[in-house]
Amino acid sequence: MSNIEGFGVTKIDSAKFYFDRDIFKSVSIPEKFILTDADSGEIIEEFKKNSLSLPFEGHKVYISNVVKQLTSSKNTILYEKVMVYFSPKIRGNEYFKGIDLLTLREVLYFLRSRGYLDFNTNNLTRIIENCYLKDCDMRIDFVLPKDSGEDVEDYYKCLKDRFNGNPGNFRHFANKKKEGHGIVVNNRNNGGIKNPFFKFYDKGLELKTEKNREFYDNFNDDIKEFLRQNYILRFEYQIKDNRMFKYYGLSNKFVDIIKVPQSKWEYIRKSILHKVFTPQIRVIDKSKMVIADRNHVILINHLLFTGLTFGAIQQLYLKSAHTKYEKYKFKKKFYRWYQLATDKSSYTKEAHAIIERIAKFDKIVGL
Repeated sequence: MSNIEGFGVTKIDSAKFYFDRDIFKSVSIPEKFILTDADSGEIIEEFKKNSLSLPFEGHKVYISNVVKQLTSSKNTILYEKVMVYFSPKIRGNEYFKGIDLLTLREVLYFLRSRGYLDFNTNNLTRIIENCYLKDCDMRIDFVLPKDSGEDVEDYYKCLKDRFNGNPGNFRHFANKKKEGHGIVVNNRNNGGIKNPFFKFYDKGLELKTEKNREFYDNFNDDIKEFLRQNYILRFEYQIKDNRMFKYYGLSNKFVDIIKVPQSKWEYIRKSILHKVFTPQIRVIDKSKMVIADRNHVILINHLLFTGLTFGAIQQLYLKSAHTKYEKYKFKKKFYRWYQLATDKSSYTKEAHAIIERIAKFDKIVGL
């Protein structure tokens, strides 16, 4: 592939990093830069407006005071924290490695050098061990052949057909100047366990948009050549808050997240995709099946047996629809047939046995 690190593995792409204020010797962030809720999260653009932005390596690090007030009948407790936000663009040529322990250390040292945070060097490990994350974006970059654009575009259309949420929550974009090319599913600001926010997009094209062009121009020649020779399909998804971390069996501490094995990230990625692109399970009364239903169920079951995926089989069916209404009706029927086909009922097993016997003798006699 390349000696460029970071492709094909899941890494932290950005996050809000939270620290207890009293873990530092002193904190000198102007009081006007304050966020008021450490649990629910702030909308990205809103928290940037209320944070102090600091130029760092040609990009920005954001820092804010965070105050949460808990009031009971007896007293009021204030929790004070420091929030830091940045992306791996501050790593320059090591951008594709994502955010790791070294990146966070560099940012904390930078904030100390600017006088916003004060801490002893021998206390840095303890500070990082007590850091937790929210609005954490994870990403993986798939390296495809350079001419994959048309196939990826067809795949986006297939995913739109398979999307089981509100159609308004699936956005297909193509803008070479601003965003590049890809899809966005659900909303970053209110995404969660039931409606996870994620994106697929052409990372090479996105890096050449007006917003990122200067960053791209500063890459070394090896990286530019690699991006020219390959199509980089990025999948980026959000783990929004502690509830979502717990749902996927994760700790929200930074030191734990960077130790999560790739097999776990693969499981989470698949879980998110299955949640929005797989039909919802429901009980179906088999007694009401007519012969046409049974024929479709047997066919779908056999196609699955041959190794075709749900999406591939669905597209075979939907291609026969001539209008949006036909596609809508056929899609509903297909979900029903598919669910019955994966129910492993007795007649599909019988059908498999018959198909295999027929195929064997067809080969023998030459049919």
